[in-house]
Amino acid sequence: ADQHALRRALADLFARKRVGGGALGADVIAGAVVAALAVAVEHWVRGEGRAPLARYLNRAFDRLRPLDEGSPHEHD
Repeated sequence: ADQHALRRALADLFARKRVGGGALGADVIAGAVVAALAVAVEHWVRGEGRAPLARYLNRAFDRLRPLDEGSPHEHD
């Protein structure tokens, strides 16, 4: 439930900032951000915190960068 609330809050922010090309795009980007955050924390926990959490977060968010190259600019 907390991840859902975070995704909705981010989607609302992205929509207000006109990120994602419309409501659907804002929701998709927010979902990707929340998923990347969750996976980074999961990998950090599995590694028992031996590496800094920031390293996992940076690597996870770096994986999202190529998705921005093909971002649509139309509004839905």
